[in-house]
Amino acid sequence: MKVNRGILEIVVTTSGQVAEDLVKVRWGKLSKVPFSVTRRKIDLMEAELKAPGREIAYMVKAHKAFHR
Repeated sequence: MKVNRGILEIVVTTSGQVAEDLVKVRWGKLSKVPFSVTRRKIDLMEAELKAPGREIAYMVKAHKAFHR
């Protein structure tokens, strides 16, 4: 649920910031938006690596992939 909320938050805030910055022509701030999105994705990947039970989730996924 946190992942879905985080993605929605990124989309809504980023598009709002882009629209506002285009109107006000704040190109410096606008140029930071792609880096902000990338930083959020990296934070999400780090959280997934540290998530409890990730090893078991991998085993279940691998079992499903090899036993079709």
